[in-house]
Amino acid sequence: RVWDAGSGAHLATLKGGHTRGVLAVAFGPDGASLASVGQDKDHSLAVWHDSGGAWSGPQLAASGKGSTNKVLFVEWLHSDEGGFQLATGGVKHLSFWSLQGRSARPKAGLFGKVGKIQPLVSAASISLEGSWKLVTGTATGDLYIWSGRECSISIPSAHSGAINTVCSNTQGRLLLSGGKDSHVKMWKPAGNTLELILNFDLKTLVEGALNPIIRAVDFLSDHDSAEEGKFLVGTQGSEIYEFDLARAESAPEQLMTGHFKDELWGLAIHPPEAGAILPSSLDDTIDSVLLGAAEGGSGDPQLFATAGDDGTVRLWSMIERRQVDVVEVGGMSRTVDFSPDGALLAVGRGGDMGRGTKGRYEHDGALEIYHLADVSIDGKEEVETRIHKTKAFYTKDAKRWASQVRFSPDGRRLALASHDRSVYLYEQRRAVSGGGDIDAAGDPLPAAEGREEEKERAAAVGGVAAFELRSRFKKHNAAVAHLDWSAGGNQLQSTCIGYELLFADVDVYNLGTKQISATQTRDTAWASWTLPLGWPVQGIWPKYADGSDINAVHRSPLTQRFIATADDFGKVKVFNFPCTSKGAKFVEASGHSSHVTNVRFSNDERRLISLGGNDKSIFQWKLRSKA
Repeated sequence: RVWDAGSGAHLATLKGGHTRGVLAVAFGPDGASLASVGQDKDHSLAVWHDSGGAWSGPQLAASGKGSTNKVLFVEWLHSDEGGFQLATGGVKHLSFWSLQGRSARPKAGLFGKVGKIQPLVSAASISLEGSWKLVTGTATGDLYIWSGRECSISIPSAHSGAINTVCSNTQGRLLLSGGKDSHVKMWKPAGNTLELILNFDLKTLVEGALNPIIRAVDFLSDHDSAEEGKFLVGTQGSEIYEFDLARAESAPEQLMTGHFKDELWGLAIHPPEAGAILPSSLDDTIDSVLLGAAEGGSGDPQLFATAGDDGTVRLWSMIERRQVDVVEVGGMSRTVDFSPDGALLAVGRGGDMGRGTKGRYEHDGALEIYHLADVSIDGKEEVETRIHKTKAFYTKDAKRWASQVRFSPDGRRLALASHDRSVYLYEQRRAVSGGGDIDAAGDPLPAAEGREEEKERAAAVGGVAAFELRSRFKKHNAAVAHLDWSAGGNQLQSTCIGYELLFADVDVYNLGTKQISATQTRDTAWASWTLPLGWPVQGIWPKYADGSDINAVHRSPLTQRFIATADDFGKVKVFNFPCTSKGAKFVEASGHSSHVTNVRFSNDERRLISLGGNDKSIFQWKLRSKA
């Protein structure tokens, strides 16, 4: 697909050139041509041309079969040196392509005695001695310069690891390279080779860069000098930095950050301040609701938290559309929840990508509590909410990874659902000046060994001493996936991956649990609804659904008139609530590249946050009335 980089508008979908996925794309120098490499066995090359302007009339101009070895890049050549217009390369090969009518024909690059046959990872063209030459970055950190289709110059150990990306400026007078070693280097022509003129190490320049392996570089402004201009750097840690050469000694500015490994599942909305009045902007039914991209703004930041497989928990502002804070928890986490007063953040640890067990399950099923506090920023009067980096509490009772963690409506208790088929119920302890412990209601609790360290650690982060395990609900026959508290905090409902919907009565004094029937809960008001199963949500399921297609649901918290769903087809949908009829009306939005893992309404129901699993993206949608 071709998009307008300025407006984000979709311009064209190019069909018919490939039978499977697309591995690499590159625009031609004129912007009216595009080359793409397919994921078929022969890694076929397709060349597209826009005959209508602004990609209003794209056509397949030429195509041809390539190498059976994996292709990692496609690059347009700036001159027809040797009669070639394109180059593709990858695992132990480089191909130069000539376009003859509707046929694209490759010829193999010749490594000769200069270049070692190895994976070529990246490529760009640069002007040397008055002519354009192709430069490739290798898996071992060398730079190769090609004359025609022959490797003529090798710059050994340009980086200490794979050179993942290279880019030249418009005139071909400067070259940027970025590598696995976290270094970004700038080169200039020196005769028939390249001379290193600048070297930046992102690990030393940026404190707290989570994964500084360089994956992309690009010139932001066109210049020929190492003393001025700007360029961008993208990392494997899902971060984008802007470097200003006029301030080369200063740390680069971070423009973007996000989750970066495996999948993203955990999502929670920070509760509104006590007494806040939140008028809804929506009408009564889904017939009058639109779902679209949300804009930024000012005022209450409307915070939310995410937890990912990359071992980070992050705090975000909906209004400012930026990351506010991040804490590294040291491993996978797929569920988070705020206490009702917004002072605590609970994290359920663990996850599974099906790649084996070695070293993966040390903290699976653990419960961690973090304290949140308002802090001043750079001496200004404004304050921002931050996550205290020291855990207020840690315990591990579940045997498998945690799928859900939920505070009770009064904040005194907490439930953790686990893949060991159980729900664990905790009660909050608070330290008192007399040396003993009390529960959240103020009643004394018996002494327990090993609690002094917890008290000392918690004293620095708000006085929360511990959460004590008080009960375990173990009636499910499969991994527990979702749970909700009743509004009174005396009942729980939960579902598992075996499609059971079970209910439990919670003894508010002893925190014991016993299973109860659905009939006994027919008049229960639920504090939230996040279960994809149950009478009020039976209409959300599409035809032919197998019961696992919907990963998350969320009832609008203010009016309780709507329910949002996140599914395996990349869709975010909003239905009326309750939704009891098959084929019920809904509004939907698309954007995620694969399965959507979670969805939550904002407190005022004006926004909707969705998470992508494989794309690890956070989407913010705006809900508004059609009128």
